Amino acid sequence: MSKIAELGEKIGVDFFTGTSISRLDLRRFQQRVVDRNRRLKHPAVIAQRQKQYREQNRDELNEYRRRIRAENLPYELERVKKRRREVRIQALALLGGKCCVCGFSDSRALQIDHIIPVRKKERHRDSSSYHFYCQIVQGETDNLQVLCANCHAIKTFEEGNGSEL
Repeated sequence: MSKIAELGEKIGVDFFTGTSISRLDLRRFQQRVVDRNRRLKHPAVIAQRQKQYREQNRDELNEYRRRIRAENLPYELERVKKRRREVRIQALALLGGKCCVCGFSDSRALQIDHIIPVRKKERHRDSSSYHFYCQIVQGETDNLQVLCANCHAIKTFEEGNGSEL
């Protein structure tokens, strides 16, 4: 008999909570310990069973995910918006946090500019601005600078030789 079972038999009270322990509670606890040990010893078997379960119950799982997403959509949208804002601010800070031309530092009007212009054919538009900011945070800061919206518009106009008028 295990130590926990012996304590349960002798005392009949959970050591931590002070509530009484039934034999059924004790068996459930012991089964959880056995299940946990089995998961730790055989992760490949557990992973295979989980994969089979997901394949067999694909429709139910998809419906569950849809329902949970619909219930949590306002929270999820706010969480994503906040994360994007944080990553953008980190990227701006890594690049200096202020306009390289005039020194303006309000992050709401700062933009990231390629020092040597990247033409549309070379640009990868399949990735979002969030991924662009993530790349900057990860250290890909070559050919980038921070400009305020006004300085960025002026630079872009001058690079186009005034053809946008």
